[in-house]
Amino acid sequence: MGADLVTIAGAFGAVMMAMAAVQPGLAIAVDAGRPGEIVTPFRTEVTPRIDPVFGGVAALRAAVDDFLALESDMKKTRDGFSRAVNETLVELRPSAG
Repeated sequence: MGADLVTIAGAFGAVMMAMAAVQPGLAIAVDAGRPGEIVTPFRTEVTPRIDPVFGGVAALRAAVDDFLALESDMKKTRDGFSRAVNETLVELRPSAG
């Protein structure tokens, strides 16, 4: 029962923090053994943006090509391993008779 209350309290706290992030200026009263304590959530006022992960189109294409080459090598390795496992299982199966 105690663990359930902690889980519920944690979920409630998460919801309240999310509400505070959406509604600027909302203060949350927290009962953590200190009555009357007010916690104001951390906020930054920046506009959303998309940061480029790759240097440019050429770098992105090179990264995609590297990924596809690696994926091809991994497929060959998986197929070889699968064949080796199946051949081993055939060798290990009990003989009929």
